[in-house]
Amino acid sequence: MQRENHYFRSSETVVDMASASNMVTAQESVIAKRVAHRANAGSDVKKRKTKNSTGKDVPIETAHEKYLKQREDLAEKESIYGFDYICRAQATADEAKADRVLQQMRMLDEASLGRKPKRQGFGGQEHARFAGDHFLSNVDLISDTYIYKAAQRMPKGAHLHIHFNACLAPRVLLDIAKDMDHMVIMSDLPLTDDERTPGDNYDRCRITFQIELQTKVDNAGNLFRDELPHQTDKDPPRYTMKFQEFLAQFKGGPEKAFDWLVDKLVFHEEEVHDKLQTPAG
Repeated sequence: MQRENHYFRSSETVVDMASASNMVTAQESVIAKRVAHRANAGSDVKKRKTKNSTGKDVPIETAHEKYLKQREDLAEKESIYGFDYICRAQATADEAKADRVLQQMRMLDEASLGRKPKRQGFGGQEHARFAGDHFLSNVDLISDTYIYKAAQRMPKGAHLHIHFNACLAPRVLLDIAKDMDHMVIMSDLPLTDDERTPGDNYDRCRITFQIELQTKVDNAGNLFRDELPHQTDKDPPRYTMKFQEFLAQFKGGPEKAFDWLVDKLVFHEEEVHDKLQTPAG
């Protein structure tokens, strides 16, 4: 008798898999609709031909040509996911020309930045200029760029993509979070007072927030105890706790908790620009 392999999945996992499948199906549907008008468009790759048994010409695809076609199809599909696809697909000739001009300006600006004198850092260190550097590092150069001068003469638009933490004060965000039953607070260190370094974990810990399913909220642990919830070996150590319970159990009460969290969430000048600061922390 052949033994069957059984895979036990929680109802939660099944729901996640079904949701992921629905999302992929929806995305594929969008792609199919958007490229319907280009369904008959072929690759620009030049095909070689040969005669088949009936004497008709048939194309021969080398491995390289096949790769180029697959790469072209993949790049096309990826571009369709872009939020700006409809704008690009329906752009007028003038709009397409304006985009080409702006892209050329951007390339000229990037090339120009590379020729600028290096900026002086801590201890006289020299740093090459590049477009992706921090705002304060390039603020003295921005007004001389082609893109900036073009933007000054353009009609003003709007902020199309806004994160809550880009436009709301920390206390407003925390006030919203405290009323959310599924909000969980997480830390890479337990908030316990070690006898050797009392309170040190409060300074060193990394705090994050996440909305979780009810089952995970119910099984969340306690940041004030050195007890990790069940995790796989691949997961980094992470202490979790329902945010509402965290506020209730914080020493000094919710107001003290808010003060501490605001101090953790807001970057201070000495944290960002301290002479000992590195990309690793």
